[in-house]
Amino acid sequence: MDSYEKICFQNLLEQMYGESVCVQHIEQQSDGEQGASGCEVRYYKVHFTRGTRHLETKQMISKEASLLERQVLALLCEQKQAVPPTLIPNLLSEKSHFYQQYADTQIEGHGPFDPITKAYAHALARIHYMNLGQHPEWLRSATENFEDRLWLRAWRKEWHLNLTIPRFALEYGCYTDRLDDSLSRLLVFLHERTTEGTSLTLINTDLIPNDIRSIDGRPMFIDWDQAAYGCFYLDLPNDFSIETVLCYRDALAELGLNIHPALFMDRFHEVGRYMGLRYLEVGLQAWHRHYNETMEQNNHALQQEKKSTDDNEWNLQYWFFHYCLELALNGR
Repeated sequence: MDSYEKICFQNLLEQMYGESVCVQHIEQQSDGEQGASGCEVRYYKVHFTRGTRHLETKQMISKEASLLERQVLALLCEQKQAVPPTLIPNLLSEKSHFYQQYADTQIEGHGPFDPITKAYAHALARIHYMNLGQHPEWLRSATENFEDRLWLRAWRKEWHLNLTIPRFALEYGCYTDRLDDSLSRLLVFLHERTTEGTSLTLINTDLIPNDIRSIDGRPMFIDWDQAAYGCFYLDLPNDFSIETVLCYRDALAELGLNIHPALFMDRFHEVGRYMGLRYLEVGLQAWHRHYNETMEQNNHALQQEKKSTDDNEWNLQYWFFHYCLELALNGR
């Protein structure tokens, strides 16, 4: 830990507490869970004092992030949105570090009437609402060329590669045309939202469960490296179910954007295809790997030793593949 990083953590703590802080000691930790976007994330325990108070400790991270992510975080912090307290020393370089309080895993709400569910819905709705129609010049657009900008092409290559495997072709080949139709339907939906314009705002585009977190019970959203200006419905399928998504609609209505519930639910159903098509590539790759592994049993003893671990991993991947396929074909 160099003196520059120590100063950065001290400045962040002073920003958080609004008073003078003295960092006493910093311990670097092993890898944690907070989002990375392919970037280096380091984890720390920072021990500090405030005035004459006793020694306190906060978990912190530093992340080498893109300029886009740092600009998005700077905007969200300025708006006092649901992102962890963050210090961004550099808003000029293409790659640089930011410093941030560590956010715990998401607190799960239990149904649409749970205050926790409503809190997460309101936090996300507030980000979207406060940035409606605002397109900073530095924020990339996801209002056209959807297949490239929203990673909707990748599944095709993997799908047709898997179709060369007779077992896969026999079981899944019948879905090829339906997937093509589903993608076309999603693209029409997104073009309609762009033309309409009322749902265009700052979006995360990749709001997976691990990026939805908490600090002291309050919702936090992290990992903004793929943020864009686009349709807010794209941020909903992974975080909300049919049972809970009306909490988000209600939060938008409270903030000032009232969408008729039936219309909103119809759009939520359509946009559910997005997460399925976007992540189907990952499930297809896992299917292909598993097939290759079962075909290459050169060391039976080693295979048996690894079988339990491999089976558990494959069960998760198998579930994820079918989860994505179901979303891609049918929406939410």
